[in-house]
Amino acid sequence: MADQVDILDFNKTHRNSNKLNQEPDILSSQNKKQLITLDDVDSLIQQIKMPQSRNFEFPSSLEKSIIHSQSFYIQPNKKFLNKNPKLISCDCCGQMIRRNRYNIFTCDMYSIFAGDYGISIPLYFSIIKLHFFILLIIGCIFGIYYCYLSELYCGMLNRQNYTENALYEQCCSSYLAAQHFLLYSFNQEEIINKNYDDQETFYILGYIAYLIMMLTPFMHEILLRLQQIKYWNYDSFNHLRIPKLTLYIKHIPKKFNELELQQQMQNAISSYYKEKIGEKIIDEIVYIYDIHPIKVLNEKRKDTYLQILQIVNQLQIETKLELKGQLIDLVFQLRKQTRDIFKILQYGLPFTSKVILKFNSEQVTNLIYEHFNKLLLNKLLIRIDTIKESAQNYKEFKKDQIELQAQLLEKSEAKSLDIPKILNQSDLSEEVAVNQSEMFKYQLQDDLKLVEEQQEQNLQNSIINEKKGLHLKKGFRQEEILWENIGMHTLKRFYLRLLTTMVTLILGIIIMAIYEGLYVWQKNLEDKTDWVSKLIIYLIIIFTVILQILSTILVIIMTKRAQRFTYSQQEKNIITFMSPIQQVCIFAFPFIFVLSSMKEHAALNHIYVLMELTKLVRFRIIAKGIFHILHQKLLRFKISKKKIIKKFQPTSQFQKKLNELLTPPLFPIRSRLFFILYLYSTGMVMLFFNPTMILWCLVIQIIIYYYDKFSVLSEYRCDKLFTFQLFRYLILVYQTIMIPIYCYIYIVTFTNINQDINSDGILNNQYSKVSLLWTYLGYGTFILSFISFIFFRKKIANFFVFVVFRVKRPLRDATIFKEKSFLQSYKEYFNDLGVMELNQIFDDITQNMASKSK
Repeated sequence: MADQVDILDFNKTHRNSNKLNQEPDILSSQNKKQLITLDDVDSLIQQIKMPQSRNFEFPSSLEKSIIHSQSFYIQPNKKFLNKNPKLISCDCCGQMIRRNRYNIFTCDMYSIFAGDYGISIPLYFSIIKLHFFILLIIGCIFGIYYCYLSELYCGMLNRQNYTENALYEQCCSSYLAAQHFLLYSFNQEEIINKNYDDQETFYILGYIAYLIMMLTPFMHEILLRLQQIKYWNYDSFNHLRIPKLTLYIKHIPKKFNELELQQQMQNAISSYYKEKIGEKIIDEIVYIYDIHPIKVLNEKRKDTYLQILQIVNQLQIETKLELKGQLIDLVFQLRKQTRDIFKILQYGLPFTSKVILKFNSEQVTNLIYEHFNKLLLNKLLIRIDTIKESAQNYKEFKKDQIELQAQLLEKSEAKSLDIPKILNQSDLSEEVAVNQSEMFKYQLQDDLKLVEEQQEQNLQNSIINEKKGLHLKKGFRQEEILWENIGMHTLKRFYLRLLTTMVTLILGIIIMAIYEGLYVWQKNLEDKTDWVSKLIIYLIIIFTVILQILSTILVIIMTKRAQRFTYSQQEKNIITFMSPIQQVCIFAFPFIFVLSSMKEHAALNHIYVLMELTKLVRFRIIAKGIFHILHQKLLRFKISKKKIIKKFQPTSQFQKKLNELLTPPLFPIRSRLFFILYLYSTGMVMLFFNPTMILWCLVIQIIIYYYDKFSVLSEYRCDKLFTFQLFRYLILVYQTIMIPIYCYIYIVTFTNINQDINSDGILNNQYSKVSLLWTYLGYGTFILSFISFIFFRKKIANFFVFVVFRVKRPLRDATIFKEKSFLQSYKEYFNDLGVMELNQIFDDITQNMASKSK
């Protein structure tokens, strides 16, 4: 057992370092020389040196940034490649420049991208390829015969007995309505009886298409399994990435120290051991803090430091009194920002009541997890208690914060009276003195707002209730952790997630209500021939499409606010709530509404309803495709990129900052996959309304493939298995919802036609020749496929992969995979922010100036 416990406690570490390294600060309010005068500017310029690290490389190069941005693309720009024929890699990050071109039908996406991108990118393109071939096969099986049958029926109709010749031309000649709806509209008994064999063939092919729809989820599962095995064979360590010694505690009553945590965990498992267990069962303790506030402050401090460097460069060229005054103001601004950061580090970052523990034994880890997570109901109760405790702690936390601000304000007002006045040197000096005096007046107002000691006192009497348990998570990986987001308060995360779900639900209901109202309004306007009515109809269609786009944008904004997640399980929660709302309320409602209207009312005699639905769906997929390509992130990036290039100066940004500004935005791979699934489902559903829409879906799929091939960034390699888990879960949720929708549309459009509406509006079944066999087959296929997919999808996928396709089972490598510790990863993330680096730069400046002033 380990004798030493590795502890990562930012508050304790930085508080001790600040107490040990209290150097004289020339900018301290307790120093006799409290303000910088113009005479000190020359000395200040000598002390400010250009940083040599990668974070603050200065001056910047536009050419380097362009190379850096192009290295992220799978397919870099052709003009860029032609301009740099010998360029191999980026000097900033070392990424290779990809010069090869890839074709969707001929290349093996996995072998090309698995090494750099992991499993997510080749899997994404493989799903696009699978959808393309499925739609193509169904289009050939069902669509071609549909066109033939529609042409046959339309050619045999007696047009003299059909009064609406214009509607006839639209519906029949263009093949824009399903065959059985044509029979309904024209009521041609002779045609039905004469061509019964063709009708049977039509229904057989329709059932085959329906069966392929029901088998699509299993195709996805087989593809996921194949890609997963390929990924394991590519690198055997990919099979052993789940850490078995780590537990993530989402909420603890108080911040226990090392001894208290050891004692609490030992008490939890002591009953399982007959002999006394060792004193040390924990190897690592990682306390999770909210680093977001200090990150924001440090970004502002970087901008201030950049402005100082720019003025220093200008003063080396020409000496201006105005520049010196600006430099003094910026130095005091930098001092205030640094002092705020020092105070936060000294008194403590906000502790989020979250801890990651690494134990020294897998047996101990399992016992502790089982002890605190026994029943499903108990887990639900623990979650509710966690939210309640978080809310109570958050209220007390805010109360302490307000009281502390009032105390600091009183101290700042008292100290502001003792600030010495600056001698009159010039008008500029007086102005600087006034600004500095105001700065000193409010310098303590923005000091420590979150005091960890007061929070600990409020929770001093808290202990872990063994009967109540803890909210634990085990089996998560490094790649699932997002350190920037893990520190978000539990109550805030719950509130934002709930708000996002409610906004999406309300939008879905509004869209359904507006669609139904506009449909009725448009139907009433169809009988009028004036140009105003036609204009209103077009405006209704445009408004419906715009509403879809606006709702999508709003959902994206709300989801972004709630996306401060900890690991993939949190992302799965959003998928669980968002997918049903989007698929049922937004995607499937127009189809269900139209079918219900046509089934229960006399709308069966108006085939133009199907035509309007076809137009609506066409507008929707085109609008969503355009929105996918011309994303708001991309448009904002294009605009800012032009501005940066147009106004670029070498001293305008640090190199790393310039690289970040010119790097294209990273679209969530989850939203890309959701759009591909949406496009595929649209083609499947429209198969029963207008099979020619499959061509639209195929064309848009090809366009999206080529667009994503030129826009996907190599940053996706950072979330290899994380993205794979989200892929699998998103497909599971999506297909679980779509299987009943497929069944409903098939049953209504293909088998439920035993009622007809004659010219008098009376229901009858005189022309019904459809056997109940198709109804039974539809329901039976649905029940069998749904149950098999929910409970046996993994076994079915393994059968096809290992038995049918004869893929060799992956061999587990006996080597123990040593993943980088969470403690080390958290340290590296914090160091990469550059907070301590800027602190050291500022300390060097102030200490050198203090020594010279003596």
